Amino acid sequence: MRRGGVPLAVPGGKTTEVLIRLALEAGRPVRAAVLIDDLWDGAATPNALQAKVSKLRRVLGDPDLVSGDALGYTLHVDPAAVDALEALRQAGLARPSSADLFRGDEILPDAGDGAWLGPWRARLADARLRLAEAHLAARLDGGAAGELVGELSALVEAHPLREGLWRLLITALYRDGRQGDALDAYRRARAGLAAELGVDPGPELRELERRILVQDAALAPVTGNLPALTASLVGRDADLAAVGELLSAGRLVTVVGPAGVGKTRLAIEVAREPGGWLVRLESAGSLWPTAGRRSGWPRRPRPWSSTGCAGCTPWWCWTTANTWSTSSGRWCNASWPPRPGSPCSRPVRFRWGWTAR
Repeated sequence: MRRGGVPLAVPGGKTTEVLIRLALEAGRPVRAAVLIDDLWDGAATPNALQAKVSKLRRVLGDPDLVSGDALGYTLHVDPAAVDALEALRQAGLARPSSADLFRGDEILPDAGDGAWLGPWRARLADARLRLAEAHLAARLDGGAAGELVGELSALVEAHPLREGLWRLLITALYRDGRQGDALDAYRRARAGLAAELGVDPGPELRELERRILVQDAALAPVTGNLPALTASLVGRDADLAAVGELLSAGRLVTVVGPAGVGKTRLAIEVAREPGGWLVRLESAGSLWPTAGRRSGWPRRPRPWSSTGCAGCTPWWCWTTANTWSTSSGRWCNASWPPRPGSPCSRPVRFRWGWTAR
């Protein structure tokens, strides 16, 4: 539980269980009788529930976050701020955008062991698998075939009846140059489905086998779309190593600097491997408002300004020349917050009116 990015120390036991039960119905009332039945198996009084709600309000630091009336108790938060609800929403999308909504192996580990949790945990377990499949499919489409084989093999071992995982494993094996292993994996999937459910593989899995047998060119490994080399990159070994080290620790690295220093070329060389893709964002007009909303930055009505303050040099930020991003904002002294002693106290301003303080 976080508020404003700061973790809150919610007491364990029933107080946490009340919070979780209300959070799973974020913005909607939950009747007191339902809370008592779910969390105490009916063996509690309304006063006991009220005591836990009062403690929860004190921990949250805002009594208005949890309201109570004749309809029940309501936790007033956006459902999108509840990871469990956001995971269920993402899992229902054709192209989920997040796979990091689950932490650890257990689902709702602090919610107790009431019977009401069974359906929730089953739905969330399915959502976690759907999100994992979507994430792995995106990595496979990006060219990461060989490195996914081990992970996918473990997943099909744990979930042998999930055809989507078998499709990913078979495709990864084929793209890694292991056609025989890919066909063997198909046979294992078919045998498992027949033994457990008495059914044949679905049409998508059968079609995948056919395409492997005829060596369909569309199944060939992804080679990426990076531009061809015109000259070797000289004198940037330290930069290449530094960016590579950062990428090993995080999925997103932003290269910033003045125009013409070679940001795009450096980024392309770091990505120059099978499956590396160059994504051009010149026309991505909705990118920055989305970033602002996700970051919780307040929206300001004032127009964007490109001028720096007195004594400061305007500096393009969030840009890597003309291809990897768009020139969408400026900051003073090339850093935010300003360096010590800088006369600049201006916030970063973007074209679409968000202000980051």
